[in-house]
Amino acid sequence: MGIDKYESSTVHNLQGAVADANKMETYLREYLGAPSDHIISLRDERATRRAILDAFVGLTENDNIQQDDAIIIYFAGHGTTAPPHPGSEPQKENQF
Repeated sequence: MGIDKYESSTVHNLQGAVADANKMETYLREYLGAPSDHIISLRDERATRRAILDAFVGLTENDNIQQDDAIIIYFAGHGTTAPPHPGSEPQKENQF
């Protein structure tokens, strides 16, 4: 995921997050040999909350992913804190 452009007027746009995500994708494909169909790319307006959550759910439903397989989740953009989404479970400390 790489997000440079934000719709919010209170958050300034970035200039290198999409480029960083593109470089990470190139590294995965060209140096690690990850097939393109094993990479989910979300950039700017395509990196919506819904698209990100759908991508996570897709990982849990993908029969090609087996227990103990490595999964890389890469995000370049602004970070923030927010209250939990209504109906979601509160996060527990050290929940990894």
